[in-house]
Amino acid sequence: MDLPKSALLRLAKPRAGFWAAIFLLLIAYNPAVAKDKNIPRAEEGYADSALVDGKQNYPFELYGVSRDWNAQCRKGNTAQCIRLAKAFEEGLGALAKDNRVAIGYYLFACEKGSATGCSTSASMLFDGDMGYRNDKLAAKNAQYGCESLNDQRSCAIMGYAQKRGLGMVQNETGAFTKWNAACASGEDLGCEFKAYSLFNEYDDAATGQQAIGLFQTACDKQLAWGCAGLSFAYEKGRGVGKNSAQSFTFAQKACVEGKGDTHLACIQYGDALFDSNQPDNVAKGVKFLFTGCQGGNAYACNKLGQSAVFKPRSGQNTTLIEGLHFLRAACDLDYAAACEGLGNAYLDGKGELEVQPATTIVLWEKACKLGRQETCEALRAVGETDSIRAKLPLINPALPASQQIAQALAKKKQGEFNTAWTTLSDLMAEGNDDATWLIGSWLYYGEPSVFAAKKTDGLIAIQNAASVGQPDAMKWLAYAYWDGVAVAQDRQKAKNYMAYLAVRGDREAEAVWRSMDAEGARKAYARRQAEFAALMERLAKIQARQYAQASYTSSSSSSSYSGSSSSYSGSSSSSLSDSLARIRSNNDYYAANISRAQGRSCPIGNSYC
Repeated sequence: MDLPKSALLRLAKPRAGFWAAIFLLLIAYNPAVAKDKNIPRAEEGYADSALVDGKQNYPFELYGVSRDWNAQCRKGNTAQCIRLAKAFEEGLGALAKDNRVAIGYYLFACEKGSATGCSTSASMLFDGDMGYRNDKLAAKNAQYGCESLNDQRSCAIMGYAQKRGLGMVQNETGAFTKWNAACASGEDLGCEFKAYSLFNEYDDAATGQQAIGLFQTACDKQLAWGCAGLSFAYEKGRGVGKNSAQSFTFAQKACVEGKGDTHLACIQYGDALFDSNQPDNVAKGVKFLFTGCQGGNAYACNKLGQSAVFKPRSGQNTTLIEGLHFLRAACDLDYAAACEGLGNAYLDGKGELEVQPATTIVLWEKACKLGRQETCEALRAVGETDSIRAKLPLINPALPASQQIAQALAKKKQGEFNTAWTTLSDLMAEGNDDATWLIGSWLYYGEPSVFAAKKTDGLIAIQNAASVGQPDAMKWLAYAYWDGVAVAQDRQKAKNYMAYLAVRGDREAEAVWRSMDAEGARKAYARRQAEFAALMERLAKIQARQYAQASYTSSSSSSSYSGSSSSYSGSSSSSLSDSLARIRSNNDYYAANISRAQGRSCPIGNSYC
């Protein structure tokens, strides 16, 4: 099979841009866990455990002191349950960052009577922080926290469930009753839910003024949600006169000075900066929007993507391929305008994308189904599309990227390599790091009976994937730099790659990084052992000469002394031999890892095997 030239052209040079710059700032970070007795440590032992995560019994591992916290939690100490939940949310010490374990502890704390456990587990289940939602259990926990534990935060969340009919019967009056009581008690979440409901869902002037009053009171307390609400109000002219300058001022105050959750406030501020048309402000706005996109905000992803692909702004350093990536991310989050924009990119052949009208059609159809009327009108203007659809790829490009990759790998396993290549090649052109890593590894090693290895192109693709944090590509490069395979040996760079992944909760990377970091100590130990052995050998020779001289006068005493010396020297030699064996064992470990990275066996962290 001859690879498409367009696919190889995409690999002509490494990526650059805002995302790569952010990565370069992070990659130099070396994690070091403080010698704190409250930090769970792998070297202090581990225990297997499991908790219900709201869906099933979920297994995990506990390390060091966290085993004691778990024992106390199981006995009813809810403070320790909450402590463990937060530790797993953070990825504290040797504990893997895992929201499913975190919610398991929050749920357990709720069962044992913790109001924090009930309100937090309810919000996480409603938000789908574990990769799924469970509205029924969320509503149940909120109701228990509210009605049985008299927790006003739980009552505010229960009102949210009642207003939307999530997990319980819809009851608008009941929702406002809960929010009013929570707000009056000093629970700001009740005030926030009430204010935004009034602002977004009702048109009359009275409710608008009521919402503004709640926003103003909260903003006076420097609460982010209140100042953000005022920013929205001035932007839309709802309850106040439309005023762009005031909107900007309150957005800035919400993000920079606000207390509480500033995520949405900073997206609002970033949006205002980005729209200012001042290069310095645009550059700042990109950073806020990028952070919002990374946090899963589809609006922020679409904003960056649309501008980078179709109308870059002065001061914006987002590259075209990053823009395509952001459009795909927003479309996968069901943001209709992003699906339309990505379709337009395929229609125009933006960047390395080939012109594919069939892909445009299915992406427009998705946007239309999501409610974007402009796109529906564009589809009607196209008319009959059967002839266009005839050239649609076998794997539907309107599917989320993760689903496309899964189907592509299944096709490859079934021997349909061309189908897999086409899908992953398009996703790589969109800036998808997983697709780029897979394409890179296929190019580097070649595919038997399909095409020969193209190591230069493969290495560039792997480096591109690693530059935006693709974990398997980063591990591959770490092992390559460690042993000088495919690249010039650079062990500090190898440790930096592993450190970056370790900080983000990759257990294998943390273990390998610690082992890499100890390499200098191991070498120093081996050198000291060798020097000690050489010293013992010299002493043994001196003692042997002394024995030979003494044997003329006292054969009995020298015999005893020689035996002691021989034993001592032999002990030293044995110790040195053991040390070298350990070093060889460690080298074998790295050899095994590079073997897996080279495709001879499956890397532990590679979810695509």
